[in-house]
Amino acid sequence: GSALSASQVVVAAGAWLSGLLGGLVELPRLTVTEQQVFHFPRLDPSAPPWPSVVHESGDGIYHLQGGRDGGPGDDRKIGAHYGGRATTAERRTGVISPADRAAMADYVRRWMPGCEPTPRQEATCLYTSTPDENFLLDRVGPVVVCSPCSGHGAKFAPLIGELAADLVTGADTLPGMFTLASHLR
Repeated sequence: GSALSASQVVVAAGAWLSGLLGGLVELPRLTVTEQQVFHFPRLDPSAPPWPSVVHESGDGIYHLQGGRDGGPGDDRKIGAHYGGRATTAERRTGVISPADRAAMADYVRRWMPGCEPTPRQEATCLYTSTPDENFLLDRVGPVVVCSPCSGHGAKFAPLIGELAADLVTGADTLPGMFTLASHLR
C-alpha cells in the first residue's frame, strides 16, 4: 500500500469506525446490526415514480426508489429500520432470513398492491447506531468523526456532507446534539 499525508482527515467508516479510531478518539457505544433489504418490482414500471416512505407501524418499515444502492432502478427497496441482528463488520453473515423475507412479502401484499410480492433482489447491510440514534459528527484535533448512523443517515447524505465539510473548514454550524460530548454524557 501507499501512504498519504494530510493535515486533517474525515473518518466516515460506518461499522468500521470504532476499529479505525479506537484509542485515537473517545467514542460513545456504537451498536452495529446487520439489516436486510428487499427489492420488489413494481407491477407497472411506466407509472409515475413513488415517494420515499417511512410507515409508522411500530417496526420502522420504510421503502424508497431502488437503483442507488445496486438494486434494480424501478423496484421499491423495502426494509425494517429495527430488528437487525447485532454483529460486527467482520462477523456479518450476509444471510437473508426466510422469516424476514416472508414478513416483507406480507407487508407488500397488504400495503403495496402495485408491487409484485416476490422480491427480485435481496441483500444485507450494516447499520451503526448510537444509543439515541442521533448522528455522531464532531472534530477532535485534525480528526473529523462522521457517523451519521447508517439507516437514517443515508437519507440525509447531502446535509451530512455539508456538516462534515463545515467541520473541516472550521465553520460552526453543528447542532450540539450530534457532538461527541453530547453522546458521551
